[in-house]
Amino acid sequence: LVVTNAHVVDGMTEVRVATSQEWLGRSGTVEHFDPALDVAVIRVPGLGRPPLAVAPAPEVGTALAVAGYPGGAGITVKAGRMRGIVQANGLDIYGTTEVNRSVVVIEGMVVPGNSGGPVLDAQGRVVGLVFAATTDEQAGTGYALAPKEFVDLAREEYVPTIAPSAHTCSQ
Repeated sequence: LVVTNAHVVDGMTEVRVATSQEWLGRSGTVEHFDPALDVAVIRVPGLGRPPLAVAPAPEVGTALAVAGYPGGAGITVKAGRMRGIVQANGLDIYGTTEVNRSVVVIEGMVVPGNSGGPVLDAQGRVVGLVFAATTDEQAGTGYALAPKEFVDLAREEYVPTIAPSAHTCSQ
């Protein structure tokens, strides 16, 4: 399974997931699409990637890594710091419905193309799922969904073929 943002796959008629070893990618099926939380879960048969562990909530100031594909280029990993976790009101991906989400606030450059990518701690564990960046005077601030918003979607009891660990998700 691959966990990403709903806005990343919205409107697609075909979803393909590429890896560094397989640039053409594999076909995937969107199994869960939540435009309110901005989360999608894609099943990719034969992807063969182990699930990533989910970290406990890090403390303010903790070093983080933000992974993504800015500009559609190859993967980049940028450094960031934990500013905090907040309950934030915002709109769904269509801008029509107000939503309250648990959000990880990141000090660091988050840009278009980071959406759907993981925020990782120093042990490579998932701290969040990037979904937005500030474009105003607070440039250099990014936002990620806290794992509690999406981790249950990637658990074995939700999707029967996920790895059996109770706190894992695939990216």
